[in-house]
Amino acid sequence: PLWLIVLTSLAPYGIATDDFQGRLEVIFTLLLSTVALLYVVQESIPKVSFLTTVDKVVISTLLALSLSVLFSYLVLKSAHPETLNFILAIANQAAYWLANIVLIVPPYLRYKRHIAKVVANQESKETTKRSKDPEVEVPSNRPHHLSSSFGYQGKSSHSFAAKWMDELDNDSFFDDSSDGENRR
Repeated sequence: PLWLIVLTSLAPYGIATDDFQGRLEVIFTLLLSTVALLYVVQESIPKVSFLTTVDKVVISTLLALSLSVLFSYLVLKSAHPETLNFILAIANQAAYWLANIVLIVPPYLRYKRHIAKVVANQESKETTKRSKDPEVEVPSNRPHHLSSSFGYQGKSSHSFAAKWMDELDNDSFFDDSSDGENRR
Protein backbone atom coordinates (compact mmCIF):
# COMPACT_ATOMS: atom_id res chain seq x y z
CA PRO A 1 0.00 0.00 0.00
CA LEU A 2 2.80 2.45 0.74
CA TRP A 3 4.28 1.90 -2.68
CA LEU A 4 0.92 2.70 -4.25
CA ILE A 5 0.73 5.90 -2.24
CA VAL A 6 4.16 6.96 -3.49
CA LEU A 7 3.24 6.07 -7.07
CA THR A 8 0.15 8.23 -6.61
CA SER A 9 2.45 11.06 -5.50
CA LEU A 10 3.26 11.50 -9.20
CA ALA A 11 -0.23 13.00 -9.62
CA PRO A 12 0.67 16.47 -8.30
CA TYR A 13 3.33 16.74 -10.98
CA GLY A 14 0.52 16.47 -13.55
CA ILE A 15 -1.27 19.49 -12.08
CA ALA A 16 -0.46 22.89 -13.60
CA THR A 17 2.88 24.17 -12.33
CA ASP A 18 1.36 27.44 -11.05
CA ASP A 19 -1.42 25.69 -9.05
CA PHE A 20 0.59 25.29 -5.86
CA GLN A 21 -2.53 24.90 -3.67
CA GLY A 22 -3.90 22.06 -5.81
CA ARG A 23 -0.57 20.25 -5.61
CA LEU A 24 -0.42 20.63 -1.84
CA GLU A 25 -3.97 19.30 -1.43
CA VAL A 26 -3.04 16.07 -3.21
CA ILE A 27 0.28 15.68 -1.38
CA PHE A 28 -1.20 16.33 2.07
CA THR A 29 -4.00 13.85 1.37
CA LEU A 30 -1.32 11.26 0.57
CA LEU A 31 0.60 12.21 3.74
CA LEU A 32 -2.55 11.75 5.83
CA SER A 33 -3.19 8.39 4.16
CA THR A 34 0.35 7.30 4.99
CA VAL A 35 0.04 8.35 8.63
CA ALA A 36 -3.32 6.55 8.93
CA LEU A 37 -1.78 3.40 7.46
CA LEU A 38 1.11 3.78 9.89
CA TYR A 39 -1.26 3.69 12.86
CA VAL A 40 -3.01 0.59 11.51
CA VAL A 41 0.27 -1.23 10.85
CA GLN A 42 1.74 -0.31 14.24
CA GLU A 43 -0.92 -2.40 15.96
CA SER A 44 0.29 -5.58 14.27
CA ILE A 45 4.05 -4.99 14.57
CA PRO A 46 5.79 -6.04 17.78
CA LYS A 47 7.18 -3.21 19.86
CA VAL A 48 10.99 -3.26 19.64
CA SER A 49 13.66 -0.73 20.52
CA PHE A 50 15.14 -0.52 17.01
CA LEU A 51 13.84 0.44 13.59
CA THR A 52 12.47 -2.52 11.66
CA THR A 53 12.45 -2.71 7.87
CA VAL A 54 8.78 -1.72 7.87
CA ASP A 55 9.58 1.35 9.97
CA LYS A 56 12.33 2.33 7.55
CA VAL A 57 10.02 1.95 4.53
CA VAL A 58 7.38 4.11 6.24
CA ILE A 59 9.99 6.78 7.01
CA SER A 60 11.22 6.74 3.40
CA THR A 61 7.62 7.10 2.21
CA LEU A 62 7.02 10.10 4.47
CA LEU A 63 10.32 11.59 3.30
CA ALA A 64 9.39 11.11 -0.38
CA LEU A 65 6.03 12.80 0.17
CA SER A 66 7.68 15.64 2.09
CA LEU A 67 10.14 16.08 -0.77
CA SER A 68 7.16 16.38 -3.11
CA VAL A 69 6.04 19.43 -1.15
CA LEU A 70 9.52 20.96 -1.43
CA PHE A 71 9.76 20.09 -5.12
CA SER A 72 6.36 21.65 -5.81
CA TYR A 73 7.56 24.89 -4.22
CA LEU A 74 10.79 24.81 -6.25
CA VAL A 75 8.80 24.27 -9.46
CA LEU A 76 6.55 27.23 -8.56
CA LYS A 77 9.56 29.54 -8.12
CA SER A 78 11.52 28.20 -11.11
CA ALA A 79 12.20 30.10 -14.33
CA HIS A 80 11.61 26.85 -16.32
CA PRO A 81 8.83 25.14 -14.37
CA GLU A 82 7.83 22.50 -16.96
CA THR A 83 11.33 21.06 -17.34
CA LEU A 84 12.07 21.18 -13.61
CA ASN A 85 8.67 19.61 -12.87
CA PHE A 86 9.50 16.57 -15.01
CA ILE A 87 13.05 16.22 -13.62
CA LEU A 88 11.94 16.47 -9.99
CA ALA A 89 9.08 14.00 -10.48
CA ILE A 90 11.49 11.40 -11.87
CA ALA A 91 14.15 12.21 -9.22
CA ASN A 92 11.63 11.85 -6.38
CA GLN A 93 10.44 8.45 -7.59
CA ALA A 94 13.95 7.20 -8.36
CA ALA A 95 15.21 8.23 -4.92
CA TYR A 96 12.28 6.48 -3.22
CA TRP A 97 12.66 3.23 -5.12
CA LEU A 98 16.43 3.15 -4.66
CA ALA A 99 15.98 3.77 -0.93
CA ASN A 100 13.52 0.87 -0.74
CA ILE A 101 15.94 -1.43 -2.55
CA VAL A 102 18.70 -0.45 -0.13
CA LEU A 103 16.38 -0.98 2.85
CA ILE A 104 14.77 -4.29 1.80
CA VAL A 105 17.41 -6.27 -0.09
CA PRO A 106 20.10 -6.61 2.63
CA PRO A 107 17.73 -8.06 5.29
CA TYR A 108 16.32 -10.42 2.68
CA LEU A 109 19.79 -11.64 1.71
CA ARG A 110 20.71 -12.09 5.40
CA TYR A 111 17.55 -14.16 5.85
CA LYS A 112 18.40 -16.37 2.86
CA ARG A 113 21.96 -16.91 4.16
CA HIS A 114 20.58 -17.82 7.59
CA ILE A 115 18.18 -20.37 6.10
CA ALA A 116 20.99 -21.91 4.04
CA LYS A 117 23.17 -22.12 7.15
CA VAL A 118 20.40 -23.79 9.18
CA VAL A 119 19.75 -26.31 6.41
CA ALA A 120 23.47 -27.09 6.05
CA ASN A 121 23.77 -27.54 9.81
CA GLN A 122 20.76 -29.89 9.85
CA GLU A 123 22.18 -31.92 6.95
CA SER A 124 25.54 -32.27 8.70
CA LYS A 125 23.76 -33.55 11.83
CA GLU A 126 21.83 -36.09 9.75
CA THR A 127 25.03 -37.20 7.99
CA THR A 128 26.71 -37.71 11.37
CA LYS A 129 23.77 -39.82 12.59
CA ARG A 130 23.82 -41.93 9.41
CA SER A 131 27.57 -42.50 9.63
CA LYS A 132 27.27 -43.80 13.19
CA ASP A 133 24.51 -46.28 12.32
CA PRO A 134 23.88 -46.72 8.57
CA GLU A 135 20.79 -48.87 9.23
CA VAL A 136 18.98 -46.03 11.02
CA GLU A 137 16.78 -43.91 8.83
CA VAL A 138 16.91 -40.30 9.99
CA PRO A 139 13.71 -38.36 9.31
CA SER A 140 13.86 -34.83 8.00
CA ASN A 141 12.33 -32.19 10.24
CA ARG A 142 12.90 -29.61 7.53
CA PRO A 143 9.86 -28.01 5.86
CA HIS A 144 9.10 -29.38 2.40
CA HIS A 145 9.83 -26.10 0.55
CA LEU A 146 13.33 -25.94 2.07
CA SER A 147 14.10 -29.55 1.25
CA SER A 148 13.32 -29.18 -2.42
CA SER A 149 14.99 -25.80 -2.88
CA PHE A 150 18.30 -27.01 -1.50
CA GLY A 151 18.29 -30.31 -3.38
CA TYR A 152 17.65 -32.49 -0.33
CA GLN A 153 17.49 -36.12 -1.40
CA GLY A 154 16.82 -37.76 1.99
CA LYS A 155 13.95 -39.97 3.06
CA SER A 156 10.66 -38.23 3.58
CA SER A 157 9.02 -38.06 6.96
CA HIS A 158 6.00 -39.86 5.46
CA SER A 159 8.00 -43.03 4.77
CA PHE A 160 9.50 -42.81 8.25
CA ALA A 161 6.03 -42.50 9.79
CA ALA A 162 4.76 -45.45 7.75
CA LYS A 163 7.71 -47.60 8.82
CA TRP A 164 7.23 -46.56 12.44
CA MET A 165 3.52 -47.45 12.32
CA ASP A 166 4.37 -50.86 10.83
CA GLU A 167 6.80 -51.48 13.67
CA LEU A 168 4.11 -50.52 16.19
CA ASP A 169 1.71 -52.99 14.58
CA ASN A 170 4.28 -55.78 14.90
CA ASP A 171 5.31 -54.94 18.49
CA SER A 172 3.49 -56.05 21.56
CA PHE A 173 3.54 -52.49 22.90
CA PHE A 174 -0.24 -52.24 22.88
CA ASP A 175 -0.66 -55.78 24.18
CA ASP A 176 -2.94 -55.72 27.20
CA SER A 177 -3.55 -59.45 27.37
CA SER A 178 -1.69 -61.50 29.90
CA ASP A 179 -0.85 -64.26 27.44
CA GLY A 180 1.03 -61.94 25.07
CA GLU A 181 -1.53 -62.14 22.28
CA ASN A 182 -2.46 -58.85 20.59
CA ARG A 183 -6.09 -57.71 20.83
CA ARG A 184 -7.33 -56.24 17.59
